[in-house]
Amino acid sequence: MKVKILIYMNEKSLSNSKNDLKELIRRTNEKFIKEDLIPFLKIPSYTSNREAIKEAKDFLTSYISNFCEKIIEIEGETNPLLIAEVDGDIKDRLLIYMMYDTQPVNNENEWVKNPFGAEITDLPKPLDKLDKVIIARGAYNSKTPLLCFLNVVKLLKEEEKLPISLIFLLDGEEELGSPTLLNTLKKKKNMFTACTDAYYPSIKQDLNGISILKLGYKGILSFTIKASTTNKELHSAFSAMIPNPAQDLIFVLNRIYSENKFKINSLSVPYKMTEKENKIIEDLMASIDLGIIKEKAGIRQTLIDDPKLNFIDYLFNPTFNISTLKSGYLENGVKNMVANKAECNIDIRFAHDVSVNLIFE
Repeated sequence: MKVKILIYMNEKSLSNSKNDLKELIRRTNEKFIKEDLIPFLKIPSYTSNREAIKEAKDFLTSYISNFCEKIIEIEGETNPLLIAEVDGDIKDRLLIYMMYDTQPVNNENEWVKNPFGAEITDLPKPLDKLDKVIIARGAYNSKTPLLCFLNVVKLLKEEEKLPISLIFLLDGEEELGSPTLLNTLKKKKNMFTACTDAYYPSIKQDLNGISILKLGYKGILSFTIKASTTNKELHSAFSAMIPNPAQDLIFVLNRIYSENKFKINSLSVPYKMTEKENKIIEDLMASIDLGIIKEKAGIRQTLIDDPKLNFIDYLFNPTFNISTLKSGYLENGVKNMVANKAECNIDIRFAHDVSVNLIFE
C-alpha cells in the first residue's frame, strides 16, 4: 500500500541527514501498517464502547510513551483525554488536536468488509482506481491520520529532527461534541501558553491523489428541544381541548427556520464572501468535478441545480438540520392519540463571524 506523507522541513538539512526521512518512511511503511495501524483500526473505539475506548487509549499511551516527555490522562465526562508533551529543536510549541473515538457503525450489511476487520482489499468501481485500501471504521476519519502523524513524529524524534516542540491533545469524546475539552483547556491553561498555533492533522487526498488542504470549518451549534405536558397520552378525540407538544415543537422550529430561511437575526443575512474567497471558488470550480464529489457522498438530489451556487452554499451559507424528530406512536400501524411529549435534535452550521452564544440567545 502506498501512503503519501508531506513533510515540511529544511530541505538542505534533510538532504545532509544521515538517514533520509522520506526513505525511512517508505522503508518502514509496510511494518507500520501491519504491526501498528491495522491493530489500532481493529479496535472498535466508537464513543459509547467504553471497553474499546479504554483499549484504544491504552494503545496510544503505549505508542507515544517512547518519544513523549510527559503524558497526562484527563478523566472526561464519558471518555478520557490524553495530553502529551514532545520536545523538539525549539521550545515554541504547536498544539496538535486529534481524536481517537469514532461514530458507531450503521448499516453494517452495506460495508464491503467487516468494519472492524481492517482488511486490505480492492474497492468496487469507480473507487477501484485507489488500488489496495484498508476498510475499517475510522480508517478515514480519523484514526489513520492520527496514527500516521504520530508515526512521523516518532521517526523525527528517533532521527533527532523534530523541528518544533509539540503538545498532543487526544480526545476520546469528539463525537459527543468534546464536552470535557473546554474545561481541560482552562484548567491546564499554563501548559498551552507556549503554543504558537494549533493544528488538526487530516491526511486526506482526492481521487486523483491530490492532497486536500482545508482552510477552515463552519462553526457548529448542536442542541435538543423538548416539549411536554403533564397529561397522559390521550385519545385524539380530546385534541380540541388539550395542548399538543408536537405542534408546539413545530411552532418553535418555525420561529428559528422557515421556508429555507433563518429567522435568527445573526444568521438571516447571507454570508458576504471576500474577494479572496471568490477567487478561491473560481479556481476550485475549474479544477474539481462536483459530480464525482456528489456521487462519492451519495447525493442524488440538491435544492438547486446550479453547481457553483450549490458549492457556495455548501462552503459558506448557514445550515439548519434536524437530525432527529420524534413524537407520539412510533410503532407499526396507526394509533389515534395525542402525544404528551416531543423532541428533536438540531445542528446549525455557520461561516459567519458570530459567537455560538449569540446565536443561542
